[in-house]
Amino acid sequence: MAKNRASLLPAGYGKFLEDIKQRVRAAQVRATLSASRELIALYWDIGKGIIERQRAEGWGKAVVERLAKDLQKEFPGITGFSSLNVWRMRAFYLAWTADLKNLSQPVTDSEIEELSHLVTEIPWGHNIVLIHKVRDPVTRVWYARKTLEYGWSRAILMAQIESRLHKREARRSPILPLRCLLHSQTSLNKSSRTHTSSTSSPSLPRHASASWNRDCSTTSRDSCSKWVWGSPLWGGRFTLK
Repeated sequence: MAKNRASLLPAGYGKFLEDIKQRVRAAQVRATLSASRELIALYWDIGKGIIERQRAEGWGKAVVERLAKDLQKEFPGITGFSSLNVWRMRAFYLAWTADLKNLSQPVTDSEIEELSHLVTEIPWGHNIVLIHKVRDPVTRVWYARKTLEYGWSRAILMAQIESRLHKREARRSPILPLRCLLHSQTSLNKSSRTHTSSTSSPSLPRHASASWNRDCSTTSRDSCSKWVWGSPLWGGRFTLK
């Protein structure tokens, strides 16, 4: 019976499963798999791999369910490979890629790559809240940026979403264009990793400046600069819980 089930799996399934196993073992060596960057990056890669194989090879629900079971069997001490969570990995990847590429002014592949590093700074539980509670992709990026900026707990993030903080903020200052939000998030990401004692305003990243010149008006660029460099947390260390 087991052999019959195995014969029904796609041809590339075995290699895909082995690749994930190797990634998990490598991540275990580098960091404990609990709310770490390595864990979120691993989830991103698994979600991406599932989507790519569904599109290229027509993987269905049964294959994804089997993948979850095989990963649980191989790594019994890790709770993150339940069927529900594996499907969440797929949704996680789509939320930060396809949703943004389907906008009237879609982001580029290089910006998606940047974003993949940024979302690893946000714990998995926070990412799940953003995916399921915020449908608009631009607003989702806005809340992700605020989470990094202020170190919100998951409960505070949910409370801010439910109280529609972005609407209240928009009455005082318009929500920035998506591309500006992405680049300002990049800067916040760098500030959370590197402490600086300089009191002068740092220069914009080279790739950000070029993109802003191309896509943002003068007013938007001024606003972007104010949002990034005007943060009271600039240069400080903070921990997300």
